Amino acid sequence: MPSLDLPEVGMHLRPIARADLPRIAEIYNAAVPTLATMDTEPCLPDYWEVWFEEHDDAGRYCGFACCDTADVVVGFVSLSPFARRGGYQASAEISIYIDSKAQESGVGDALCAFITGEARERGFTMVLGMFTANNERSRRILKRCGYELAGSINGIAVKNGTLIDMEMWQYPIPDNWAGLERLEPQ
Repeated sequence: MPSLDLPEVGMHLRPIARADLPRIAEIYNAAVPTLATMDTEPCLPDYWEVWFEEHDDAGRYCGFACCDTADVVVGFVSLSPFARRGGYQASAEISIYIDSKAQESGVGDALCAFITGEARERGFTMVLGMFTANNERSRRILKRCGYELAGSINGIAVKNGTLIDMEMWQYPIPDNWAGLERLEPQ
């Protein structure tokens, strides 16, 4: 996929390149001390190499860099396996991470809308977003993009001395429900 302009936010999207991984790691690891992720330690380069291989744009799962006019990565969005068990191949989990300087600029909404459309094109039947129950920013983004609250899990995690509740939001894609046999592991 070539670069895709996001004129509403003055950015463009392109598939993540291996050269982007240090910046992707920097953006993600900046969220580690917060409740935006349940990782408790920064993800090291080896992690990102494996992640990159799993999110190759030619495969089922994907990752896209959101870049400013100078092609500097300011955020990224991805579709990842919801769970590793074969039966869950129909679903994907959405992740959006944005540099703190680019937050609250509409980038999150643009990334969410784009990746949800990408999930439709890739044949997923359901897209899921999971985040801590106190993450109002993520809740607003998913809600504006048509996701609905599927449920919550109370006390599922502990981070920074805080007991964490998680919410799961869903975006069903009924157009992709026909022909489910294509999703069966071969």
